Amino acid sequence: MNNAYLEAVNLECLDLTGALLSKAVLTNARLSYANLTNADFTRADLRGADLTGARLIHTQFWGANLSGAKGLTSKQLARACTDSETELPSHVKAPGPCGTGIPEGYLQ
Repeated sequence: MNNAYLEAVNLECLDLTGALLSKAVLTNARLSYANLTNADFTRADLRGADLTGARLIHTQFWGANLSGAKGLTSKQLARACTDSETELPSHVKAPGPCGTGIPEGYLQ
């Protein structure tokens, strides 16, 4: 489903393990409590998406736009993969190395 247009779609509580959603438009999507383990959201647009309780183990958000994402916590994101181009909500800290569970700068 790369390049998919899924604005405001309801994917709550679904198992999307390994889903390929790079460059997808998921603005205002409802992804709360979804299992997004190993899913690929590279360069996806997730502005305003609800990620409350979503499982983000090794989820790839390289270059993704997560600004305004609802319910997203630093603890959730600590097990995901981001890069310097990933746009995060202001209240969320960038994670450390991909999927380590260690927030960036924690060991410094």
